[in-house]
Amino acid sequence: MAGRCAWLSLLVPGGRFAAFYSATRRDLDDEHVLNAETTQLAQALTALGCEFSTQNFSDRDIEYWQACRKATDDMRSEFESEGNAKLWSSRDKEIANILKIYDEDRMRRYLYRVTLPKG
Repeated sequence: MAGRCAWLSLLVPGGRFAAFYSATRRDLDDEHVLNAETTQLAQALTALGCEFSTQNFSDRDIEYWQACRKATDDMRSEFESEGNAKLWSSRDKEIANILKIYDEDRMRRYLYRVTLPKG
């Protein structure tokens, strides 16, 4: 764990930071992997003795990806006229996959506000 969290040593004891985190539930995972208090990030922060609060940004993230879909659809002809149909297709598939995961209730996006232990 220490190697994966070496950047935490850059903060002073009691220091604070914020991080966005997307939790995704795979086919064999339990529902708890989507709960803000039990995501992999939450488990790691708890193991480090950090305090944290969360805010669910899933609805805003869905709105973002829906806006991406509209923008991508609106620009399709420009991509194609520039010879970038494959780039458009790749982006379109990425957006479709992310929205599908949300539609299947397999993803959440959280903002974590974290305070490190004081010592």
